[in-house]
Amino acid sequence: MIFLIGGQKGGTGKTTVAINLVAQLVNMGKKAILIDADRQSSATHWADYREEDSTLMPIRCIQKFDNIKGTAIEMSELYDYVIIDTAGRDSREMRTGMFAADAVILPFRATQFDLLTLEHVQGVLEEIRDVNPSLEAHALLTQTSTNFRATDFKEAQDIFTDFPDVSLMNSVIKHRMIYQNSLAEGRAVTEMRRTGSSGASANREIKKLTQEVLSWH
Repeated sequence: MIFLIGGQKGGTGKTTVAINLVAQLVNMGKKAILIDADRQSSATHWADYREEDSTLMPIRCIQKFDNIKGTAIEMSELYDYVIIDTAGRDSREMRTGMFAADAVILPFRATQFDLLTLEHVQGVLEEIRDVNPSLEAHALLTQTSTNFRATDFKEAQDIFTDFPDVSLMNSVIKHRMIYQNSLAEGRAVTEMRRTGSSGASANREIKKLTQEVLSWH
């Protein structure tokens, strides 16, 4: 299975989603690989940090830019799950990766500027589905407020009703510092030590996200 993490807006946590998803799959005993198709190379740096810690499960991470369709298909023949991290823009890597992908996960912050990109994203999906008609598109709300009184999630839900080609995931990634802190250690949030209540909540978020992704096929 090939899952591409993409979107039109930067800063939505695409790399965070990609590395936590691939790490959780590997820790579950799944054969998974991470393709870093973002020239910022954040996922590659994370994988490099991870290699320095022999207590962690090894994760293979490769870089590929421009047309990544062939590489994605090739890796899907060697691994059960291929996770592709792309840049926060309408890039060649995102489009060619979508040609090969089974599903695309589109992280969105529940902000007006992020959600305004939905129309463009839906247009891209229509073009990609001319070549890959079975491509699924799932939106993931990220960096939402941890305040139980916050209404950002509900307001975003209402907006997605106007975009039937993109299904809104049940999983939500909230704004927690542990996501950022874990990156510098080459860890997923599920691998962090002494995390407190915030870490426990992030742990549940990633496990729920992974189970939802696995339920698609």
